[in-house]
Amino acid sequence: MMTRREMLYAAGGAIGAAAIATAREIFLEARKREDDERERARALLESFGKAYDDLGDLPRRAAEFAETGRDGTVADVRVMYRHFARLRDSITSKALTPDAVAQKYAPYLRGWGIRFTNLGESVAPSAPAFSKIERYNFSVLGPALSALSKQAVQDSGIPEVDIAGTVSNSVSEPQNAH
Repeated sequence: MMTRREMLYAAGGAIGAAAIATAREIFLEARKREDDERERARALLESFGKAYDDLGDLPRRAAEFAETGRDGTVADVRVMYRHFARLRDSITSKALTPDAVAQKYAPYLRGWGIRFTNLGESVAPSAPAFSKIERYNFSVLGPALSALSKQAVQDSGIPEVDIAGTVSNSVSEPQNAH
């Protein structure tokens, strides 16, 4: 027969073991969620990369039109705006991290940041082809992309770029508006 003290120790041991098992399960579930979130983010970033690759020659034509008003079309620039705006939205919704986007898109961020900024400020020769709302949206997206570009070339110890405010500053416009 167990003494009262032995029963308390046995009960305490059982409770402790149950607590450790519960804590372990919570830890494993949290780790699985984090792994799932990383996998979803990786797949999302890959889908953006594939979508960009699928554009073929359109980014070059859009860049040429944005910079000179020749070769591409207004529609080409709008496609590029939508692509980078969705990318920005994925960062602000926390589906992607700025670091991951900066690493994947480093070659394109600076150029498109400058192009959209110039279109937004009506400095580019093609700027008059776009509506005021579009130019405003360009002026919001351009600096966000430029900030990501700067992050791409800095050491990883630099704090993340905060572009969350850019979504609330953008104004939507019908896709076929001029």
